[in-house]
Amino acid sequence: MKISERKNVVIVIFVADLDDSFLRKVVKDVRQDFTGEVKDGIIQVVAPDKAYYPKNLDNLPRLFGDEQDRVRWRSKQCLDYSYLYYYCKDMAQYFVQLEDDIMAVDDYMGKMREFITKNEKLRWSVLEFGARGFIGMTYRGEHLESLAKFTRYFFWTMPVDWLFRVYNNIFLYQNPKSFRTSEPLFLHIGKFSSLDGQTRSNLIDLPLVGRRRFQLRNGNPPAIIKSDLKDFYMKNFLENPYSKKGAMWSKTPHNGDTITIMFNSTQKVKRIVFVSGLEDYKKDSFYETELYISQMRGNANSKCGKFELVKFYKEAIVDITFDEPKKNVRCVKLELTAVQKTKGIPNWLIIEEIAILVS
Repeated sequence: MKISERKNVVIVIFVADLDDSFLRKVVKDVRQDFTGEVKDGIIQVVAPDKAYYPKNLDNLPRLFGDEQDRVRWRSKQCLDYSYLYYYCKDMAQYFVQLEDDIMAVDDYMGKMREFITKNEKLRWSVLEFGARGFIGMTYRGEHLESLAKFTRYFFWTMPVDWLFRVYNNIFLYQNPKSFRTSEPLFLHIGKFSSLDGQTRSNLIDLPLVGRRRFQLRNGNPPAIIKSDLKDFYMKNFLENPYSKKGAMWSKTPHNGDTITIMFNSTQKVKRIVFVSGLEDYKKDSFYETELYISQMRGNANSKCGKFELVKFYKEAIVDITFDEPKKNVRCVKLELTAVQKTKGIPNWLIIEEIAILVS
C-alpha cells in the first residue's frame, strides 16, 4: 500500500483465537511492527469476550453431513464475522474482507478504487476482488449492520460465505458476475486451516465459479443434458459445469443415477473430463462411476444409440484421453455405480466441471 493511500484506509485485525496469551502476542507484535500505523489509527486489533459465544457451540445440529467439530468451527466462524461486521459498521464507505494468509497483486488499492468507481452508482450486493469464498468481498458500509445481524441469527445453519450469498439474494440485489474483477487481486496461499488437523494444498485457491482446468476455445459442444440427479442446492444446477457457469450440487445422489450428454450433432471426441468435489467438500465427490459413449452415424436420430463402456473409475475425477479420437459420438453417459456415504448416509454430490474436448 502506498503511503498516500493510508489516510483512506483502516485495517481491523480480528483475533478469533480464544487463547488470551495468543491475543496478547498478536497485540504486542502489531505494536512493535506497526507502531506508527497503530498510533495513527490505521491498524486496530479487536477480539470478542468469550462470553460473546453461545454455550451450545458443541451441540449444534449436524447439517450437510458435517462432523460435530466442523459444525462448531464453521458456526464460530459465522459469529466471528458477525462481530467484525458490527464493529466496522460505521467506519468507512466500503468494507473489504481479507485473511492473513493471502497475497495481493501490485497496485491492488488503485485497481480496487478504479473498479469501485466504475460500479459506484450501480445497484450491487457485493464487489468481488478475490479468487474464492469471502476473500476480497467488498460490501457497502451501510449494509454491514444488517449483514452482521443476519449472520449472527443464522450462524449455525451453513458456512459463512454461503450465508453471504443468501443475504445477497434476500436483502440486496443478488451477485451478478459483472461485479467480479476478471482477475483476482487477492490470492489465498495458506496451507493450514483454522479447523484443527486440516490442511489445504499449496495450490492457489480459485472460485467455484471460474475454476477451470480446461479452457475450451469454443466451450463444450452444444448438447442436451439429462440426468436422474435432482434436488439441487440453491442454483447449483447440472447445466452449470457444462456451460462453465458454475458447479452442480445435488443433495440426493443415488446408486445408479446417470448423467447423459446428448450432442446436437455427432462429435469427434478427444477427451472427456468430469471433476467432482471441492477443496472444502472433498466428500461430496464421485465414489465409483462408469463412463460410456454412444456412437452412431447421422444427426437425425433424437436418441442415443447403444452405449459402450469406456472405463470404470473409483476416484473423484473422471478423465480419459483417447489414443485416437472417437468418431461419430452422439452421447456421453456417466453412471454413479456407488455413491459416497458417511455413516451409511449418502453425501451430497458436487460436479465442478465437465469438459468434452472435440476436434
